[in-house]
Amino acid sequence: MKAYCNIPAVLVTVVMMTQISIETLSAEKKTVDPRKLMPMYRRHCSLCHGSDGKGETPGGEKSGVKDYSDPAVAKKLKEKEKMMTSVLKGLKDKEGKMLMAPFERKLKPFEAEALIKYMEKFSAPKKK
Repeated sequence: MKAYCNIPAVLVTVVMMTQISIETLSAEKKTVDPRKLMPMYRRHCSLCHGSDGKGETPGGEKSGVKDYSDPAVAKKLKEKEKMMTSVLKGLKDKEGKMLMAPFERKLKPFEAEALIKYMEKFSAPKKK
């Protein structure tokens, strides 16, 4: 009887399993604790958006910041792609004047997404 060598089959199986494991790990969604975003929000965002999201600050009034404590306005936060682009790439008016600085060098996309979720709390009904 001849003994067959299954090394190539075992090797292919190991390579495939490794590739599946790597793909699974890279697809895993990263999260960030919202409490870590509070200092960043206070340092950069609250200058215009205010600590309550109302935009009632000198910078907010100058650049026309919307009141994100208003549930009707806060619905825009649900437009994830548009909001992510605004946060990461910045926001300009029709004449090209910078309204909001880009944060792509300071935030990773999952952090920007968490920051948008953090802003959603401004319009949440207050607990009694």
